Amino acid sequence: MLMLKKDRFKKLFLLIFIVIVTAINFCRIEIVQAYYQKNVSTNVEFTTSSYSNLTFSLDKSIYASCNGSSTILFTVNNPNNYNVTYSLAFSNSNLTYTIDGAAGTTYTVNANTNKTHTIVISGTIGVSLTISVNTSLPFTTTHTQTVSFDNVCPTISFSPNLSNTYIKTANVTVTVTDNESLVKAGQTIKYRWQMGTTCSSNESDYTSTATLSNSVLATNSATASIVQGGLTGTYYLCVYSNVQDVAGNHAVITRSGGFLFD
Repeated sequence: MLMLKKDRFKKLFLLIFIVIVTAINFCRIEIVQAYYQKNVSTNVEFTTSSYSNLTFSLDKSIYASCNGSSTILFTVNNPNNYNVTYSLAFSNSNLTYTIDGAAGTTYTVNANTNKTHTIVISGTIGVSLTISVNTSLPFTTTHTQTVSFDNVCPTISFSPNLSNTYIKTANVTVTVTDNESLVKAGQTIKYRWQMGTTCSSNESDYTSTATLSNSVLATNSATASIVQGGLTGTYYLCVYSNVQDVAGNHAVITRSGGFLFD
């Protein structure tokens, strides 16, 4: 009799367990699965596992203009016409940006078709874009994805920047700095010494090179040592704009102060 009661109890417990699991699967709330590439120069795309062919993507192929305006295309691919609500919001109010020509801190839209939005960012500061996605049919899903953008050029500095006394040889450390996406690894700088204060914009004029110190990993700063002698008069060191950060932003041509050679 005791064994019979135990068997009945086990069967009842198993039945309750099956009912609970079935109810959870029927009324589930599912998190959108996302794939996010952290390299800020690449496109970003995330998809849902429950919704066939529903994808969200940011096209940053035309995004690589620091210290100016950058255009990003945000596309919702929804061929099955699911009920989707999504919003776009930027993290930094110091930037000027528009979404489909309208300015604001957030942009929210309900859509059950394919849509592409044009985002224009203007400014010289890093920014992140938060994308919140909610779907209501056939399942309730919620996902928030934050994407970082680098709208800042790398900077170039010199140490020492000049020499007010006459020297035989100049030993200058050139530092490239980028605190957003970091200075790309494995680069060489192109430079030239000249007597005029206006640096050439022609890359072929920069015949000398020096290797930056971050040969393997991207870092927020990297240095190169330049030693120059055998000159007479006042010379300026110009570094060309070939150096870039991980996002693909190039430094601007930069000139040092005057060095007095004798």
